[in-house]
Amino acid sequence: MAIPKLPSKSYVNIVICLAGIIAFILLVILPQDQSRKSLDHEITRLANRIEEQNILAPLFKDLTTKAQFKAPADLPFPDLQKLSKEEARQFSFTIQKVIQQNNFTVENIIPDVNTLMDGSGFLKLSLVAVGDFYQLRDVMLQLSEMPYLAHIETLQIEAFDDLIKVTLKLWFAQES
Repeated sequence: MAIPKLPSKSYVNIVICLAGIIAFILLVILPQDQSRKSLDHEITRLANRIEEQNILAPLFKDLTTKAQFKAPADLPFPDLQKLSKEEARQFSFTIQKVIQQNNFTVENIIPDVNTLMDGSGFLKLSLVAVGDFYQLRDVMLQLSEMPYLAHIETLQIEAFDDLIKVTLKLWFAQES
């Protein structure tokens, strides 16, 4: 049996239909498939994170309750006093003396000028010192004995050779 001969216009219509189907597949179905795969990957990633959080939630609750401790009574926590303007001018020398008493070398002490001028009642001081790790405890205890120390924002320790480099950001109460 012989295949009947179709008019050339029918071949053109078949080619146009096939081109339309291929274009539809390339322009609609494949991008949607890629988007679906991306969303599936994101859903899997988020499901894993949720599972991790569910596993870690009891541990987090336990640690937060343990972290809410009261300061030991034998540590020196003097009542907070405010630095006068005159004391604030000489205060970096006082800090430097405390650091040097504990065999640390002061690399720099930089008061934050903005906190001096804004009238917030606090002075932010950045301190970088180098010394022996075992003397750091004494430095921290002497700093905590200062009645002007409001809080320590940052304590960063970097070890090199036999020494450590300590970077501190300290907040001191001062008169407005």
